Amino acid sequence: MFELESSIAEWREQMLAAGITSTALDELESHLREEIAHQTRSGSNPPEAFREAVEKIGSANILNCEFKKDQGSVVLLLRRLANIRWVLANLWFFSCAHDLMITVGWWFLSPQGVPRFDLPHGLMSLLINGAGCAGSLLLIAGSELGVRMLRSVALVYLIICLTQSIPNFGQATDWRIWCGFFAAFSLLTIWVLHRKPKQTATA
Repeated sequence: MFELESSIAEWREQMLAAGITSTALDELESHLREEIAHQTRSGSNPPEAFREAVEKIGSANILNCEFKKDQGSVVLLLRRLANIRWVLANLWFFSCAHDLMITVGWWFLSPQGVPRFDLPHGLMSLLINGAGCAGSLLLIAGSELGVRMLRSVALVYLIICLTQSIPNFGQATDWRIWCGFFAAFSLLTIWVLHRKPKQTATA
């Protein structure tokens, strides 16, 4: 005599033996039960409904191959994300190091011996770009502290660039265009560094 729960339990054992993880199998069982209910409402008896639902979901070997493909795609995506972070860290390091050297040059190497901008502005530049260099190096080394530092620096640059790209702020058009570009770059950095890779589920 056909027993639905026993058949589903046996089906689960076959899936687990084929390598399907328990987390994925729970979701598949939910779909299986929904399909059995649908087939039953359509007029199929329990054995037929179960058999048709299993056929519709697919065999264990086919499902296992599909899950491996999905996991491979996730790994590839995470690797690409890591590469994007590495590229962003290098771009930020060279940009902040460039601005840091210019600031130091204006303060200490100017022939006139007079800073080109006031003390608060200079100190802010030293602080932001110094933090940007340090955060970039930490991010390249794989430190989570580097992620937080560079994300904060990008947020500060985003605010500054958006402010200076306003037409009525008095800046030249070329400078406003450059600020708009760097604001977009800062926003991209914040978005990439905000995303956290998800771990794949295991049995």
